[in-house]
Amino acid sequence: MLSRSNNNNRKHYYFNLTLFVFLAVTFLTPGLFAGEKSSLAEVSFDGLELAKKGAHGFVYLSPGVDFAGYNNLLILECEVAFEKNWQKNFNRNAGNSVSANKASDYDVEQIKASVAEQFLEIFTKELGEKGGYPIVSEPTTTTLILRPAVINLNINAPVLDTSYRTRAWSAGHATLYLELFDAKTGDILARIVDTRVDRDHAYAQWATKAFNKAAGAQIMTTWATLLREGFENANEGKIKSGKHKETKE
Repeated sequence: MLSRSNNNNRKHYYFNLTLFVFLAVTFLTPGLFAGEKSSLAEVSFDGLELAKKGAHGFVYLSPGVDFAGYNNLLILECEVAFEKNWQKNFNRNAGNSVSANKASDYDVEQIKASVAEQFLEIFTKELGEKGGYPIVSEPTTTTLILRPAVINLNINAPVLDTSYRTRAWSAGHATLYLELFDAKTGDILARIVDTRVDRDHAYAQWATKAFNKAAGAQIMTTWATLLREGFENANEGKIKSGKHKETKE
């Protein structure tokens, strides 16, 4: 994977990742996934055209974009940001007494690192092994760069202390904010936003690390599969920028 510290002269898809996450979060207007999708602009602030919107999110594409010419992918490090005040709210709900199950700053960073690692593993498998797109560490003129972020992450019952057990109906939810760039020109080609929620189970489950990881894997696999299928459709000429279409996806 490209090291940002060794590539300070790269094009703007490597700009400050704190700013990237800030833009990702602020781009999602309040109520967007609560029936107010009409607030989406037909053309984004940077000239992308709304190509698809549905129950889970939306896709913006560069006018006239053609993905057929890209034959390998470079996946940048996945940035991870929790839902606003997640740590504060989780610790408050844990009770006023000192508890090993409260989330420390260290715990938060460990969870973020684990999510980022799992994201890269799943996207590499789905796009590389199943999709047939070589995953490279250095870009070429035919490289499509993926800059992902998992934002608004909410884990209902993270396992911070194995001696403390709790149950959960659902593991939580997260939003994918993904931007695609041309490696040669640095031009942004697409912006994808998709929110997924772990389903409510038939009964409350013990919130183990395996439970949370499996829920995360299912959500990430859905994202990666949709992207792989999007590439396949694009190469068959089925995806074009311009008038968007509504979906129930």
